[in-house]
Amino acid sequence: MRELKRSVRRELSARRKALPTAEVDRQNSEIIAHARELLRGLPEPRLRIAAYHAGEREPGGKLLVDSLYGDGHEVLLPISGERGELTWARYQGPEATAPGRLGISEPTGERLGTDALAECAVIFVPALGVTPGGVRMGKGGGYYDRTLSQLPDNGPLTVVLLYDAEITDTIPTEAHDFGVAAAITPRGLMSFPGNQDDLSPV
Repeated sequence: MRELKRSVRRELSARRKALPTAEVDRQNSEIIAHARELLRGLPEPRLRIAAYHAGEREPGGKLLVDSLYGDGHEVLLPISGERGELTWARYQGPEATAPGRLGISEPTGERLGTDALAECAVIFVPALGVTPGGVRMGKGGGYYDRTLSQLPDNGPLTVVLLYDAEITDTIPTEAHDFGVAAAITPRGLMSFPGNQDDLSPV
């Protein structure tokens, strides 16, 4: 199973790399628009949310975090630990960031634990793909699987951001794999009932 997962990860990564830059920009713009629309539909106008600094070929792209932060939300971003764990810090603009252990831009402010994550309304989660049943495939490091498994069943909505065709039944799954509540693609929002107790905001 491990080798099969590696093979699928390589295939999904290769598809992303093959996308023309103009197509990546178009899809990222639509993904951000749908993410902002989801947040506008929640009861509170200003929310605590968690997101991530997307890489050059990751859904959402470079404008994702500043777009959410610019709407007035409190945005938590992950800090990669030495033993594969994530802590979190508030994003306070690009000037208050520095490259982290993995070379990803991270906030330089106060470190927060998983308890802060549990208080979020929505967690935007990176992924390479998701099954039609909502089981997420990450990059293989296990950072998010370990973190999200600590959240209560009725905790924040977990939403993966994906490009077109990355909701696919070719992803192999195991019993311990993490299921997310919803996915946002350029086509819009897709929810996965059963992966989270309360999906009413979605």
